[in-house]
Amino acid sequence: MLAPKLIAISPFAPFETFATPRGTTFLGERAVSAAKPAVTPMMAQYLEIKEAHPDALLFYRMGDFYEMFFDDAVAAAEALDIALTKRGKHEGNEIPMCGVPHHAAEGYFLTLIRKGFRVAVCEQMES
Repeated sequence: MLAPKLIAISPFAPFETFATPRGTTFLGERAVSAAKPAVTPMMAQYLEIKEAHPDALLFYRMGDFYEMFFDDAVAAAEALDIALTKRGKHEGNEIPMCGVPHHAAEGYFLTLIRKGFRVAVCEQMES
């Protein structure tokens, strides 16, 4: 089973790591659970992690890419001058999406941080 590992990156805390077992995000003493109806398990997990880090652009690892969704995708696509696409629907609306290859992600992180964004990175880990 794969479980994500969340790494928050910002100009103020360059590499804070949060282990994130599937279904629950642990932030200090607080556990956040997030079963949202009518979403895929992947999107439910994304939304849960994003809810815990609303002030950061969330790079969510999916295979060989980090993907961003919703407002994060719109902001990142504009700031990085990359393509903005769509992935399915959420609550009847198309989901904006953009992504970057994992092997080139560090440069994108640095560009966003230099432009004043906070960045959170969610990695998949085996457990």
